[in-house]
Amino acid sequence: MVKFVRAATLAALFVGGVAAIGCTGPGLQSRYSNVVDPCQQERYKASARDNVIQPFDAMANNANNLDVTLFNTHFESGKETLNAAGLKKIDYIARRLPAPAGKVWIQTARDLPYDAANPQKLISARADLDVKRCQSVLAYLSAQPSGQAMHYEVQAHDAVDPSMSAQGPTNAYRGLANQYGASAGGTGGAGGTQSGAGGGTAPGAPTAPSGGNNTPR
Repeated sequence: MVKFVRAATLAALFVGGVAAIGCTGPGLQSRYSNVVDPCQQERYKASARDNVIQPFDAMANNANNLDVTLFNTHFESGKETLNAAGLKKIDYIARRLPAPAGKVWIQTARDLPYDAANPQKLISARADLDVKRCQSVLAYLSAQPSGQAMHYEVQAHDAVDPSMSAQGPTNAYRGLANQYGASAGGTGGAGGTQSGAGGGTAPGAPTAPSGGNNTPR
């Protein structure tokens, strides 16, 4: 009988403990959440991740806009007519994978003459030429073969041309061979001369003191 009472008491204590930790009532997790913020670390990590990614998203968006921009060099100077480079650029835009860009840009006209006596004339002429160039781009885009109907939007913006003159890299490449050389005696090229044999002290190297133990302490 004593063993039965003892077992019943232990069972009652066990059931009461289970109820206290939340199996049949408010659990420890619920009580803990009422005191502290259990998701604070997750929210902080998400915010920190967004702060890191956002600048890269802006860079990617700017690069994409420049990639689908037709610059003044893609048109005949001062006209809305597309030149050969402009037609090829539109071909590239229309063939981009996984899908063509729905929004295409043109650089606002900066190839018009400026009359200091009448600055307003340049403003109105630029606005008019921008509209005509947008229409020319849209007309050629609509003529592109496509497996599905594409709705294109063409707008003008004052983009900076990211290209650079090819003469600088060409000169650097042609002069690269002159930076290196060798001879039977081991002398170098344009970068100066140096001994072909081993030993000696390299330029700028510290000179070891004479005599004594040179082991670092």
